[in-house]
Amino acid sequence: MDYFGESWFTMHDLMHDLACSVAGKEYCIVSLEEENVNERSRHVSFGNSSREMGSTLLKATKVRSFVGKMFWDLDLSTSGALFSNFKSLRMLDLSGLDIKKLPHSIGNLKHLKALYLSGNKDLLKLPSSLSRLQLLETLDLKRCTNLRTLPSKTNRLVSLKHLLIDGCDKLDYMPRGLWKLTRLQKLSWFIVGRTTGKNVGRLSELNGLNKLRGELKFFGLQNATVEKGSTYLKDKLNLKSLVLEWRGRGGEDETVLECLQPHPNLEKLRVIGYPGSKMSSWLSSITNLSELILKDFANCQHLPPLHQLCSLKFIRLSRLEALENVSETEMQEELVSGKSTTIFFPSLKQLYINDCPNLKRWWNGDVGEASNTHLPCFPCLSHLAIEHCPNLTTMPLFPSVKTLKLKNTSSKPFQETMKLKMTKLEAPSSSTLHHLPKPESLEIDEVKDLDSLSSLHQLYSLRVMTLSRLEALENVSETEMQEELVSGKSTTIFLPTLETLCIIDCPNLKGWWKGDVGEASNLHLPCFPCLLHLAIEHCPNLTIMPLFPSVKALKLNNTSLKPFQETMKLKITKIEAPSSSTLHPLSKLVYLEIDKH
Repeated sequence: MDYFGESWFTMHDLMHDLACSVAGKEYCIVSLEEENVNERSRHVSFGNSSREMGSTLLKATKVRSFVGKMFWDLDLSTSGALFSNFKSLRMLDLSGLDIKKLPHSIGNLKHLKALYLSGNKDLLKLPSSLSRLQLLETLDLKRCTNLRTLPSKTNRLVSLKHLLIDGCDKLDYMPRGLWKLTRLQKLSWFIVGRTTGKNVGRLSELNGLNKLRGELKFFGLQNATVEKGSTYLKDKLNLKSLVLEWRGRGGEDETVLECLQPHPNLEKLRVIGYPGSKMSSWLSSITNLSELILKDFANCQHLPPLHQLCSLKFIRLSRLEALENVSETEMQEELVSGKSTTIFFPSLKQLYINDCPNLKRWWNGDVGEASNTHLPCFPCLSHLAIEHCPNLTTMPLFPSVKTLKLKNTSSKPFQETMKLKMTKLEAPSSSTLHHLPKPESLEIDEVKDLDSLSSLHQLYSLRVMTLSRLEALENVSETEMQEELVSGKSTTIFLPTLETLCIIDCPNLKGWWKGDVGEASNLHLPCFPCLLHLAIEHCPNLTIMPLFPSVKALKLNNTSLKPFQETMKLKITKIEAPSSSTLHPLSKLVYLEIDKH
C-alpha cells in the first residue's frame, strides 16, 4: 500500500507469530485485550484498538522505541507522563495522532535519536526545549500543514542528519544558524521568508551544509537577497535533485538564480515561476543532468544551449509565455549548408512542450531553407507531446518516436519527419534504421494547417491513432491511389497493427486517399486487418476509407454510413490477420452505436 508517498506492507499471520516468538519480551504491542508490557520491554507500539495508556506501560522505564498508532488519544498530560517515564527512548513515533501541542518535557529525552511527528496537521509550533536534544539525528515533520516556525535554536541540534519538512505549507522561514548543522544530509525544503529579523535565516545558511544529499526544494525565492558572486550549492557534491520555485517577482531574480548554481553531479532540475528575462548560463554546464523541467516563465525569451547536456533523458517546457527559441544558438549557416552531422540530445527519450504561444523554432535564426535531410535528429526520442504551441514550425526531427501527441500546433515538424528517409542513424540501439518513423500511438488534435498526412501507410507499428478537430483535413493520406484501386490490383493491408482508430470533428474530411476512388468496388479496397475499436464522429463527408472487418466496437455519429455498408457487403475468404485464416465481415462485433445527429 502507498500512503502519502510512503510504502506500507502487510505481514502474514504466521510470519507475525514467528517474529513475536523471536522477539520475546523485548518487543510488544499494547492492546485492550492484553497488557503485555513489563520492565523487560524495550520496543513498544500501540495497536489500533488501544486508545488509552495502560498503567502497566508506566512500568516499562527502559523502553528504547515507542510507536503510537493512528486513533490513539494523546493529550498533553498523557504525553507529559510518557516523556517523563521513558527517559531512555531512542526513537519516538507520534505520527498522525492529531497532536496540537508538545509538552516542554520532551527536552528531557536526552538519548532520543529519531522523532517522528509527521501528519499532525494541528501542530502550530514546537517547544523551545526541543533544541536540548543533542543526540537527535532525525526530525520528521512532514505534512504538519499548520506548523508556522521551527525552534529559534534549532542550530543546537548538532547531531541532526535528517530534517524533513516537506508538506509544511505554512512554514514562514528557516531559522538562523542552520549552517551550524554540518552533519545535515537531508533537508527536504528550504523556505525563504518574507519577514526579516534576528531569527530569520537567509540563503547564506546553506554555506556550511555541504553534506546535503538527495533532493532539495526551495520556495519563496522572490524574497531572497544575495551577495553577487555567492555560490550556495556548488560544493554540494551529493545533491541529486533540485527544485527552485518563485511565487512572484523579486528584485534580484537573475542574480539569485546565478548564485544557486549546483554541482555538475546534479541529475534532476525543476525551475518553476522564474520571472527573469534570461536563464543562467550555468544550465549548460550541468553535464550529469538527466531530467529538466522549466515551468511558468513569464519573461524568458530563450534558453542557453541544451544540446551540450548529453545525459538528458527527460525535458518538459511548460507555460513559457515569452519563449521564442528553445536555444539561443544560431544554427542557420550550419543547417543550410548541409554540413550538420550533429545528433541532438543522444540520450533524450521524453520531450513535452506545452503552452508556449510565442515559440517559433528550436534555434535562434531562420532555418527555412534547410531541407529535412540537413536537420538534426533526436535519435532516441520515444515520447513527444507538443500542445498549444501554434507557431512552432522548426525543430529537430524525431524518427524514433513511439508515442506522439500534437495539439494546437503546426504540423510542419511532423510532416518533415514523415518524409525523412534514413539509411544510417548514429543511435545507440542500431547503426542502420529503415522504415522511419515507427510510432505506436499517434494523436493529432486541433492542428489547423494539416490537410493530409504523408507516408501514413508506412507506419507499420501504429496501434492507436486519433484525429480530432482537424478543420483543414480533406484526406487522411496524401497518396493518389485511384489507379491502383480501380484496376483491382491492390493487395495492400493497411496499417497492419492498428487496433484503435478515432476520427472526430473533421467536417471537411472526404476520403482516406487523395483523388476519386468512386469506381472502386469494396473487393479492391484495402482493409485494416487488426482494427478492433473504431469511432467516427461529426465527419459527415467521409465516404471512402479502408474496410474494417475485424472491428469489435464501432461508433458512428453524424457521419456517412457508406464505409460501414461497404464493410458489411465484403466477402472475404482469407485475410492476413493473426487470429484466423477465414473471417466474415464484422463477425466479432460486440458493440455498435449509430447516431445521425
